[in-house]
Amino acid sequence: LIPSAGARVSFILYFKEHPEVKNVITTEINPLAPGVYVADKCYKAPRTLSSDYIPFLLSVCEKERVNLIIPLMDLDIVVISRNREVFLERGIKLLLHPKETVEIAADKYQSLVILKEVGVDVPNTLLLKDAESAEEIIAYPMLLKPRYISMKNSPEYFIKKISDRRELEFWERELTGKEDRYILQEYLVGTELTVDFFCYNGEVISIVPGERLAAVAPAFSETGGAIIRGKTFHSEEINELVFKVAEKLKFHGPANFQGYKLKDGSIKITEINPRLTGASVMTKAAGADFFKWSIDMILGKELKPRIGDFKEIYMTCWSKPIFFEKPYFL
Repeated sequence: LIPSAGARVSFILYFKEHPEVKNVITTEINPLAPGVYVADKCYKAPRTLSSDYIPFLLSVCEKERVNLIIPLMDLDIVVISRNREVFLERGIKLLLHPKETVEIAADKYQSLVILKEVGVDVPNTLLLKDAESAEEIIAYPMLLKPRYISMKNSPEYFIKKISDRRELEFWERELTGKEDRYILQEYLVGTELTVDFFCYNGEVISIVPGERLAAVAPAFSETGGAIIRGKTFHSEEINELVFKVAEKLKFHGPANFQGYKLKDGSIKITEINPRLTGASVMTKAAGADFFKWSIDMILGKELKPRIGDFKEIYMTCWSKPIFFEKPYFL
């Protein structure tokens, strides 16, 4: 079961390639989402944060005899992780990192604090409630960002570029009472990086650094912006960063971090993603098949390290239409 199919057509098709995968079931709110039409079945879902969501997933699992759930969306990952026991006690496996890792990654402030503790460079960041000292720590322009990924798909989720003190004071007033739910962050300019890595029982077995050459939306936008052009490259420096991160946080499966390489050559990590990302299709094409490895890992197969075992390639994307007579939902 892959909840929230969205436009993850390639992801669904790649999982279906595995010989042990018999059917891929999806869920969706939008009947026009492309992922609905490449899965074997799709069920209409309630909102992820609604009280009906977990019972709904359990009912789909029972009806379709689902034995594995692969959450791909941030909200799904957080909600399913916090309710993982109700699935595990029914024999339903989950492609999820340990709960503590998920919770840290879901808090964009706390995750950067932890990265800084292990010697990883991160953008200067503080909570909006500490805005009085912002100008001493962060130069303008700075970013105003949501702290928690659970704020996605709500009016609370937005990203703003703050150019001066007047704008900062405006948002302080607008967000009175919510100051601990937003962060102020250094605005970075440089080469945008997306680094996929895969861990097996906490051990890093693959690292594929990538450069984001273009995305569907600008960097630091509310919609995020899935990669549409990119390239993979080898980097011992980035490998060492991944090892540092994995020493502090235990990962089990596919993950990613994003960041920037600045003009002075330094690298700053901006966030950790405890999941597959839009760059994972490029990673697969380069020779590191995180989709296959995820299924193999769930099946109990041992995965051995293959650091550096991938090709340097470029990727570009185009849209492919899907045609049907009427929207389809179960």
